[in-house]
Amino acid sequence: MSRRKMTVFTVGVAAAIVFMLIIALIYLNTPVETPKVSLPDNLSENILPSGNPTGGINVGDDLKRIEVNPKTVQTAIATLERPESYYRLLTIERFWGDGEKAEYKIKVWVSDGNTKITVLQDGFDSQNILVTPEKIAIWYDGSQELYESVRWDGEALLYTSDGYQQMLTYEDILMLDSNEIFDAGYKEKNGDYYLYVLTKDELLGYQVTYYISIESGLLSYAEKLENGKAVYLMAVIEESFTEPDPDIFLNPEM
Repeated sequence: MSRRKMTVFTVGVAAAIVFMLIIALIYLNTPVETPKVSLPDNLSENILPSGNPTGGINVGDDLKRIEVNPKTVQTAIATLERPESYYRLLTIERFWGDGEKAEYKIKVWVSDGNTKITVLQDGFDSQNILVTPEKIAIWYDGSQELYESVRWDGEALLYTSDGYQQMLTYEDILMLDSNEIFDAGYKEKNGDYYLYVLTKDELLGYQVTYYISIESGLLSYAEKLENGKAVYLMAVIEESFTEPDPDIFLNPEM
């Protein structure tokens, strides 16, 4: 090949490479549209309890459909906030082996980052747990021993509190890949409306169902199945959003 032809060929290849780089940069800098859902204020007041079983939202006099599905439910959950103060009574059931079962009733008081938990189980002394941003204290009714430790600040306070309540942390849904969320939407349960989410871990064989209150921003019901069998059930049976008595969050006098 002559020097002239080689020069023309080299210039052509270089131009093609530059053109491809320009196209790649344009593509990489083009924003990708992600599914979005915007929830109106006072969401629970706008749920239509009848005539709209698919979960439409009534904004003023107009009906605005907000689609919550596996691709948008994480955005919806991200708008929820837990209240700063409340009281709840939970039931937790755990199952294992051949029909073996343990049942707990758990009282929870929350105020300004402090959580007091009382775990009740038939045949056992009540366990009391105080979780604050700085420490964890544990004591049992009828005992004079108090166990205290500094709270590990490497764990979010939310996870520490939920863990001692034996409650799933629904905010974990925000960290899932969309292909791990198999179903989502609005569902009615016992006269109230919830964000419903079904997740699956195919590798471990777990299936978890969450019902998150759109009124309070708290998890109200949860179920965990392992290979199709229930291993964990959680339900709220009492709830109040009045400020708890500050004395509830004091260590006992031993």
